[in-house]
Amino acid sequence: MRPRAIEFENVERLARFAHTTMTCSLDELTAALDQRLAELKLAWNTSSS
Repeated sequence: MRPRAIEFENVERLARFAHTTMTCSLDELTAALDQRLAELKLAWNTSSS
């Protein structure tokens, strides 16, 4: 599959939403989540219970 112009336009629209962080890789996503959790004074919960 190849992204169409409409997908790119929608990504640009989403990026303009307030309180929204767009990431382009798993590393960027992990960093953004780490930052947000730190802001909320929370941590990753790896417990399965």
